Formats: sequence, C-alpha cells, structure tokens
Amino acid sequence: MALLELALTRGASTDQGTPGILTGPRLSLFALEPPWRGNAPRLSSIPSGRYLCALRYSPAFKKELYRLCGVPGRSGVLIHAGNWAGDTDLGYISNSQGCILLGAARGLASGQMAVLNSSAALRALHGRMGGESFTLVITGGEDDH
Repeated sequence: MALLELALTRGASTDQGTPGILTGPRLSLFALEPPWRGNAPRLSSIPSGRYLCALRYSPAFKKELYRLCGVPGRSGVLIHAGNWAGDTDLGYISNSQGCILLGAARGLASGQMAVLNSSAALRALHGRMGGESFTLVITGGEDDH
C-alpha cells in the first residue's frame, strides 16, 4: 500500500518565521517553521523536498511525534505543537529549533507571526494519520525571502 502524501506549501520566509499550509485528504492545517538560514541545524527551516515522516518517541516532548527522515545535514526534525518560530538572534520568540509547528489558525501573538490552537492541530494530524507513516512534500520558503 502506498503511503499517503501530504503537502506543505510555504510562503515567503521572514525573520518572524516561514509560514505554510499543510494539506492532504481531509486535512488542512497551518504550519510555521523558523526563517530560512541556509539549512543551519536548530536555526533554519528545512530545504524543499520529499520526506518520509514516521512516528517516533521524542524524549524531549515525552510523547510520540512525527519525525522527518532524510533531511540533508539534519536530524531530529519533528512536527510538534508551538506558536512562534522567529529568529531568536534578532529578538523574536521561537518554540522551534528547526522543526515544523502546526496550528488550526494563523495570526499574531505577542505582536509576532504565530500559529494558534497548536495542540488541537497536532491532535488533528495524529488523528488523521492514525499512527501511519506518510510522505511530506515541501515546496517554497527558502527561495522566497
């Protein structure tokens, strides 16, 4: 059986983060990653491409989360809850160290670009996928700044 394919279509990367929309059959969520910083580990959004996403236990979050496999020069890239993904060196708030944050809505929080209702969005992804691995196709973002 072929893996389900989800798409993450990203908008322009800014110092406040790289916004996107995660879509698939019966699924539409907002996403936010850190700004494009040349794929620097723990600081940057990841390069566009096709990635296998598999459920793995995260000791940091103490739960199973989807991990992207095969990200060039990176490891431990997760899809998890959080609101902000700004460049902390420039004074912005971030809940992401190179990971993808999900939200049920997009807006401003503490005067900064954010995804909102993040825990609900993460539950929606996990509920839709039922623990099954999937392919994530990421486009845009790094070339749009």
